[in-house]
Amino acid sequence: MAETPDHLFLQCSFSKVVWALIPYVHLVLQDANSGFEIDACLSKWISANNDMTMMCQILTTAWTIWRDRCFKIFQGKVLNVVSTITYALELAEDTIQSRTSGMRPPTAQASITHQTYMNLPVNCMMLYCDASYRKNFTDIGICIYLIDGTVNYRGCKTVAGIARDPEEAECCAILEAAKRARSLDLDKICIYTDAKNLVSYLRNKANQVSWFSSSILDDSLFILDNFSFHEVRHTSRNSVSDYVAKHCRRFRSSK
Repeated sequence: MAETPDHLFLQCSFSKVVWALIPYVHLVLQDANSGFEIDACLSKWISANNDMTMMCQILTTAWTIWRDRCFKIFQGKVLNVVSTITYALELAEDTIQSRTSGMRPPTAQASITHQTYMNLPVNCMMLYCDASYRKNFTDIGICIYLIDGTVNYRGCKTVAGIARDPEEAECCAILEAAKRARSLDLDKICIYTDAKNLVSYLRNKANQVSWFSSSILDDSLFILDNFSFHEVRHTSRNSVSDYVAKHCRRFRSSK
């Protein structure tokens, strides 16, 4: 049976899971479930919305679904939902930033990328971790995804758990990243988190954290000391790990 655009973008199991994990999922799935064809959906979304961020993320996700399906059909590559979402949202974010701040020269973009990964040893694996916490609730979602030294995606792990506050949730994310690295038998790792005070604590225990948080961070240090190289660095919030962590919290999904 010949593939159709409607099935590829809206109806196949792979595309449905991808759409379910992006922002504005309600808009896409509502129209898909109503029987709209993909060209009608695109016309409706473009004409009815002035939110450029939303449109950029939706259209970029659609293109990435097509791209990865082509890789599967013509190159035999295995489909990976998290990899598709990661690429789509990062590409959309770069596009949005270029529109709001003006196009940066390629050399400037390269230097920023290099700054992120500079001074790491050869074969060092980078683990980005984030936690999603909702006020007045204890449920949390944690996302850890791995990038190698050539900036290629190497996998993702989600963990559903509980925490008393956002600080403890971020501590749990760091601990789970350390556990993930140990389970993969990695030798050199660098963990990235957007919790700056926790990075300071892990480096010299200078920042004050709660008793519960300090015990989790001390457990993390105990695991990290077993690697030949380890470092924990602060980074700005990563859109991909943030979205996946929220999905994990909402659906209590540990994978």
